[in-house]
Amino acid sequence: MYTDFLESPSNSISIDSMSQDLVAETERTIQLQKLNKN
Repeated sequence: MYTDFLESPSNSISIDSMSQDLVAETERTIQLQKLNKN
């Protein structure tokens, strides 16, 4: 089922936006960790 979702062209936009959200969340976490170290 998951592979069908990945292979479906109509869902590629949602995957892109989910990836961007994940990247943004990771960057926020890294920034917070840097602030906590100072």
